[in-house]
Amino acid sequence: MYEIKNILFLVIIGVVTVFDCMAEDKVKPIIYVVGEEVLSTSDINGTEQQFAVVRAIFEPLGYQVTTRIFPYKRAIKMIENGDADMMVGMLKDNLLKVHYSFQPHVVDKLVAVFIHEQVGDWQSITSLENKNIITLAGLSNPIKEYFHQFKLRITEVSTREQAFKKLKYAHSDYLIDSESSYFFTQKENRITENFIAKQIGYLEVYAAFSTHEYGSKIKKQWDKNFPNFINSPQAKEIFDKWNFAKEYKVLQSYLKAQKLGDGG
Repeated sequence: MYEIKNILFLVIIGVVTVFDCMAEDKVKPIIYVVGEEVLSTSDINGTEQQFAVVRAIFEPLGYQVTTRIFPYKRAIKMIENGDADMMVGMLKDNLLKVHYSFQPHVVDKLVAVFIHEQVGDWQSITSLENKNIITLAGLSNPIKEYFHQFKLRITEVSTREQAFKKLKYAHSDYLIDSESSYFFTQKENRITENFIAKQIGYLEVYAAFSTHEYGSKIKKQWDKNFPNFINSPQAKEIFDKWNFAKEYKVLQSYLKAQKLGDGG
């Protein structure tokens, strides 16, 4: 009888231990990541590429990554309010209460788009001063910060289609946008007007994290792991899969130049 009790006790302990282990395996810390829909060179939503990068970095560290797409300004509010842990596809804006990643996870050429017949010859960035400039919602303040030495008069529109119409009918002089988004919109909407695009800088796209303790923790892990990841075959594979091969080359060249500039 004593032996039977001991056997039953061991069986119960074993079952409890198994269930405890199963519970530990199932309970992974969750990172709630938000983003805005990003134009890609195909019909694929480019934000999914950014989400794939997040998963590739955090899932090996034992995290479960949950993602969702929102309008740009709403996603920002979620990060500021702590309703989300991380946002991809952010431009640095000092007015926002968020923490930014140390390095950008996407870099694209920043261009000024215009019609020559309406504004004349392009001189330099100074051509933008005292002109009517349009850009997409949420981008005016980061652009003003980027070109803080110039006085730019910028208004925002909701879509790139609206921006092109304003240029076409001379309601605005210039559009400031990323080169990839400009070419994509032009192709998708079969725009035939004689638009000209001049590079005026680089558009640095960062990951943003909430300011609460958990957000600060995962930001440190992102900053630690991103540099090695972005130079890995896995990173190239993700960019290629989502038709961002060109952007991957621009990002690598940019980060390499930044490292050399810092004396690295």
